[in-house]
Amino acid sequence: MAGTSLTVIPAYGRDYKSKAEVQEAYDKGQDFIIQDFFSGSDGRAVSKREVDAEGITLNVRYDRLTKQFAPVQGKPDIIEPTRDKREDFEDALDRGDLAALEDIIGDGDIFDYI
Repeated sequence: MAGTSLTVIPAYGRDYKSKAEVQEAYDKGQDFIIQDFFSGSDGRAVSKREVDAEGITLNVRYDRLTKQFAPVQGKPDIIEPTRDKREDFEDALDRGDLAALEDIIGDGDIFDYI
């Protein structure tokens, strides 16, 4: 299956509301069910362990199957934000300024600032 791309859904009735929840579940090794009619593995459960070992790329359907996200696989490099940006984040958070928080975070992950 190396180099294969598969569409999967959360297993056991789970659903995720955000990309961060999908990534967290993937990193924890939660199961996902292959939903690929043309794959001989359709309906089989897979997790991070098999996916990383086989070099498979996943596309996860989430939020009642209305959205799709490809989780970061393997060990991503963690980029430490500068202290100035972290201070800006904390100030905006204290003020409850959502627009400023969105500008600071941009396409990054909120967990980089906590």
